[in-house]
Amino acid sequence: MGQGWASYLGPVGDAHAHAHHAVQVCIAKTHDIAVEIGRQSELTNRVIVIAPRVKHRLQPTNEPACIVYLEPVSILGLWVQQRFDGEDFYLSTQSLAIDDTIISYKQLQEKITALWPDIAFHSQLDPIDNRVRKTLSRINQPHARLPDLSQLANTVNLSASRLRHLFRGQVGTSLSRYLLWVKLQRSVASLSKQNSLSQAAYDGGFSDHAHMARTFRQLFGIMPSDISGHGQIQFANSQDE
Repeated sequence: MGQGWASYLGPVGDAHAHAHHAVQVCIAKTHDIAVEIGRQSELTNRVIVIAPRVKHRLQPTNEPACIVYLEPVSILGLWVQQRFDGEDFYLSTQSLAIDDTIISYKQLQEKITALWPDIAFHSQLDPIDNRVRKTLSRINQPHARLPDLSQLANTVNLSASRLRHLFRGQVGTSLSRYLLWVKLQRSVASLSKQNSLSQAAYDGGFSDHAHMARTFRQLFGIMPSDISGHGQIQFANSQDE
């Protein structure tokens, strides 16, 4: 489906424990990454994969690392989720090398699937309901204004309540939460072009900079200003990028 992925390369660390709907892959460049996950004590490893909607906090460090966010309904995101085996996280025994540049989707797939070298990657997974697929496609049109719930419901000929129920059951997060995630995608894409925080808030469809900052901290545990001047960020809405 190519619902998107994001990657960040640079110093890491979360000011607050948080949870989001994406699969998060943390890849250390030189030293182990330390993370608090749920009720677990602090975990350290070179590669840590965190399941969607699991509360976590990365310990701050100036050592560079690559953080990858995978859309749970993307082909790669669905495949990775099958590897958790009911757990909230996965500590890989594999060591992955990361470059000083943001990785492409092809490189991303190679690195992620290398975490499970004995399991072949395949894209024949449980299908997404076509109405949810259409909803996601409408939401992820890159240059269009984000539709509201009633517009999305009309697109797939469902009531608003039925669409909310179907979407949560298929995607694993609420439709309103997913729309916030897409807004952040757009804001981060704007920041990656060296735009100001105010411009990034506008590009994401937030009412103002403060609203974007609150949402950013809620979903990522840090403020947008914490990453706008450090590291490299890339969002992609296609698995072909």
